Amino acid sequence: MNEDITVLILTHKDENGDPITPHLTWLKASNPGVDIKILTRSKELGIRTDKDYAWRNADELLRSWWKRNKDTVATSVVIVLEYDVLVTAQLPTLPPGVDLAGSSVFTPTTHSDWYWFNETNERSKLHKLKIQDKHLLGIVPYGVLVMKREVLDSLCNKRWDKAYELDIFSELRFTTIANIEKYKIGEVDLPNVNWAPKYSSKEINNFGIYHPVKETFIKNI
Repeated sequence: MNEDITVLILTHKDENGDPITPHLTWLKASNPGVDIKILTRSKELGIRTDKDYAWRNADELLRSWWKRNKDTVATSVVIVLEYDVLVTAQLPTLPPGVDLAGSSVFTPTTHSDWYWFNETNERSKLHKLKIQDKHLLGIVPYGVLVMKREVLDSLCNKRWDKAYELDIFSELRFTTIANIEKYKIGEVDLPNVNWAPKYSSKEINNFGIYHPVKETFIKNI
């Protein structure tokens, strides 16, 4: 039921100061009644707004917004979408027994070649936080996340403040913290949610959930 889900869209503003939401109409049409909130960076949230940093630290925006606005969310389940996710179908639900789910879950064992597991700078930052390699986990991509609201509550715990003073890639930091907090992390069926390449309107012929779709989707499927 859409009434049981709140969608948080992570985005940024255009040159006029308006949030960039190219696929909002499709999301509303395919999921009538769902509560949707638009999250953008601002100095009022106390976080950096430069583009490259924002891209790497998407979970920082989510955490900062949740700390200030979680009382405006009435549902037990939250779906986080990046702005370039096209939704033309029913939103996914959490699999049974899972607290946090995404398209693909990476561990150092199953995906030892994942860049962020091997990037020395990222690992050194985590080691400064006394995070052991056995706890490392990633959800790839960050584009679609389905979770219980308690996951976000734990993310906002003061003990993670230092983790958010460091520039750490969101797919690694967010999932690793959830893993340390002992949440059950799994996958949900999202075959068209990837990190690359970009989808174009010509390539989308079926209803579904797609990422990344940078351009406004105009094709009548």
